[in-house]
Amino acid sequence: EQDIRQQIAGLLEDEGYSTRQASTSQEAIEQIKKRCPHFVLLDIWLQGSKMDGLQFLDYLQNHFFHLPVIMMSGHGTIEIAVKAMHKGAYDFIQKPFKTDILLLTLQRAVKSYHLQHENEKLKAHLQEDNPIIGVSACMKKLNETVKKIAKSNSRILIQGQTGTGKELIARLIHQHSERKNNAFITVNCATLDPQKIEEMIFGIEPESSSYKTPIGFFEKAHGGTLYFDEISDMSLATQAQIVQALNTATFKRKYGSTDVKVDIRLICSTSKDLKNLIAQGLFRQDLYYRLNVISIDIPPLKDHREDIPELVAYFNKSYSKLLGITEKNFLPETLLALQLYDWPGNIRQLKNIVERLLIMARGHQTASISKDFLPEEILHPAGDHAKTSTMTDYAMMSLKQARESFEKNYLLMQMKRFNYHISNTAHFIKMERSALHRKLKFLHLDKIEKKHEKIS
Repeated sequence: EQDIRQQIAGLLEDEGYSTRQASTSQEAIEQIKKRCPHFVLLDIWLQGSKMDGLQFLDYLQNHFFHLPVIMMSGHGTIEIAVKAMHKGAYDFIQKPFKTDILLLTLQRAVKSYHLQHENEKLKAHLQEDNPIIGVSACMKKLNETVKKIAKSNSRILIQGQTGTGKELIARLIHQHSERKNNAFITVNCATLDPQKIEEMIFGIEPESSSYKTPIGFFEKAHGGTLYFDEISDMSLATQAQIVQALNTATFKRKYGSTDVKVDIRLICSTSKDLKNLIAQGLFRQDLYYRLNVISIDIPPLKDHREDIPELVAYFNKSYSKLLGITEKNFLPETLLALQLYDWPGNIRQLKNIVERLLIMARGHQTASISKDFLPEEILHPAGDHAKTSTMTDYAMMSLKQARESFEKNYLLMQMKRFNYHISNTAHFIKMERSALHRKLKFLHLDKIEKKHEKIS
């Protein structure tokens, strides 16, 4: 009934909802094809409609089974309510309704809609609420960048090696944005089935599916953020479809003819050099420029080693709680060994190592983790240029040669520990910066200093 629809629409819009109306099942289907809503308020009695409310409920359950449907009727009986609930309705409201009851029911329905994404969030429970951890200049700058760009709706391209925390940054941008209460949909392009990629991203027209098909990622992310992880692994054909969707701000479902319009923020990430892939014809240049409105480069862990103790403390606390054990004390010698390692797997590898150390130490009667618990590849990394001379080596040297050898190895180790930041190194070893410069030149280490002077 038109007056009831308008009354409810006005009420909901006053509460901040966006509404669409339909008087028949046919009109409702056309509206849903344009964009899937978060919930449907459906009357039992639909005058002039091909389907009544219960029949239309069956249609929605067959084609949009994830969609919460609240049934309404002024002729409602307990039997009709039970039948509607049995068919899959989320709830049942009898007219004339009370405003507070209607609003409460709809709030619960919206919450139910968003709960379908909770499983994905639980899988990333260690990442979901992670702050950007670190005292280094690059991490502080990254944190400031995230807060600065989060409020905009601009597309973002995040670049960095595997394991540097690209998805974490994307989630933090979403959490600091105006879209934080809406969906954050993650799509790992490397794991998409090439045979089903179109329907997974854009969905399938309901009548074309013989089974209950969920809507695509674009539609699921309406009002929120869509995150494409490793966008470089997306096929050229799919890239072309993404370009078309970004150009027109609409897309068509597979087998469909209706333009679907969504409001999303797109964030993409890659661990590969997209410009190099463009030169090889493996990535579309037009897509690159559409995605790269704002670019964020995440440094590898070896470029901010000073953050490792703080990261270890965070993972120590997180995994201890998860494993149900007391936090361990990481000895200074252990932290130093971790700082000297180059971490090809970056922060993800460090997180896995901390978890492994806690599990291995659980069976020992110790509250501390010494370097003896560390795996061999961390204690003695291949190609390490700062190896300590053995006693046999020293025995063959003069006192002057032995002292120079020790000083050289010691300073190489400390500079690497502080990411070749001369001021921080000098402060730790309690030496004037100018004196350290002279010592490095004397030991012929000034070339290494100049190589990393941009960092220092």
